[in-house]
Amino acid sequence: MRFFIFLIVLASAGWYFYDRMIKETPLVDRSGQEQAVPEPQKPLEEPPSTKDTPDGFLDRGLFAQALQALEAVSPTERNQSWSLKRVRALDGIGKREEALKVIEPILAKASQAQKPDLLWLKGGILIDSGEKEKAGKVLHEVFTSYSSSAHHTPAAYKLKDLWKPWLQDRNRSVRDLMGYNKVLSHLINTAVDDGILQECYQILGRMNARIFQGSEPIDGLLAFHQVQYGENLTTIAKKYGVAASRIVRINGLRNRNDIRANQTLRILKGNLRMVVEKRRFNMDVYIGDFFYKNYLVGLGRGNKTPETVTSLSRGMAIDPSYTDHLSGEVFPSGHDKNPIGSRWMPLQIGRGFGIHGTREPDSIGKESSNGCVRMLNGDVEVVYDFAMVGDEVEIR
Repeated sequence: MRFFIFLIVLASAGWYFYDRMIKETPLVDRSGQEQAVPEPQKPLEEPPSTKDTPDGFLDRGLFAQALQALEAVSPTERNQSWSLKRVRALDGIGKREEALKVIEPILAKASQAQKPDLLWLKGGILIDSGEKEKAGKVLHEVFTSYSSSAHHTPAAYKLKDLWKPWLQDRNRSVRDLMGYNKVLSHLINTAVDDGILQECYQILGRMNARIFQGSEPIDGLLAFHQVQYGENLTTIAKKYGVAASRIVRINGLRNRNDIRANQTLRILKGNLRMVVEKRRFNMDVYIGDFFYKNYLVGLGRGNKTPETVTSLSRGMAIDPSYTDHLSGEVFPSGHDKNPIGSRWMPLQIGRGFGIHGTREPDSIGKESSNGCVRMLNGDVEVVYDFAMVGDEVEIR
């Protein structure tokens, strides 16, 4: 019995010394080179939790807890970032007046690069506070002064809705309406939602009568000229840099000779700019920097209408004849084989391309021309009267 106990003790001791030897002896590979013993891996440390920090509370919408956590921050660690978090927390719990008081000194010291973000934040707080007039001014500053900012177009969307009640406000200044026109013009050029586009067109249609047919002068856009004895419409039009036909149309004159001394004429200044949107078969017309009107158009078969930026060239004509480019035969205005309609405005992109009327009104909104932009005769006559050689045309 003692012999068996001795064997067990001896085996245990042998196993102990063998294990120690294995752990302490360097590994040797087949070449006899010693191998390093890998260090045991330490358990990964979990990153500190942000759940109970101001950022964590703000991310979860727990604004009261965020404010409490912010108040616990040491005064020596309270920087601009801390102040902006406090603004968010105050806004979140409805203390918006206090939030605005915090943001004002930050804005006063902010760099130009920081201001768009701060103004956007301020505009949102003002909207939540019901201060829509003030919010509009702040967001309009973002829109007009920071066009390269990420908030430029979002500010336009906000302003579209904030300023819509102006349509019922007869006391709203024309200057304000002109600012609204530019906001909506931007949305027309950037929006992809057809519902937004139609809403913008509707607002502009109701608003533009007050801008373009107003009774007060507008620098760079609307002037009033009192006809002097001996003046004619050609010299008056040259003085203001517009087509005489434009003055005839906006004043409802019968012809260029229908003026008299001491008569007051409305003069709508600014070059015409036409933007054709092929996807929508639409042409937007601008006078100077302001949207004027949109028209439905027809385009070329098989995408023949080129995408380009060009201008009107010489050769604009009323009731033009048409020369068949294959046979060389000339067809007068009104002929069944004359597709030009009542007006022709050639483009500087090669022979035969232009904007014209049509004797086929059903072709508007379709691809049916040889590449030209077609308009209803009544529409093209308005555009023709406003246009001059050199006016810009963009097809996109």
